[in-house]
Amino acid sequence: MRFCAVSEKGMRENNEDSYLAVKIGNYHLFAVADGLGGHAAGEMASKIAVTALEDVIRKLWNHPLKIFLKGLSKRHTEKFI
Repeated sequence: MRFCAVSEKGMRENNEDSYLAVKIGNYHLFAVADGLGGHAAGEMASKIAVTALEDVIRKLWNHPLKIFLKGLSKRHTEKFI
């Protein structure tokens, strides 16, 4: 499979968006995280989001239910500033 990603900063000073495109086992994982355009540390938050997603999927990719439950748990307990 071939893929590419393009992101533009638009009117902002920097691009706060992040993306993920990896192959894990026999599957491809794609994700996009919006940096919230101008909010404090938006670039860092979007990068943390895609990195955390990849880490969880790599560790638990044979256990889809655990991936889902872990995602719900993190969503409600972590804040990115």
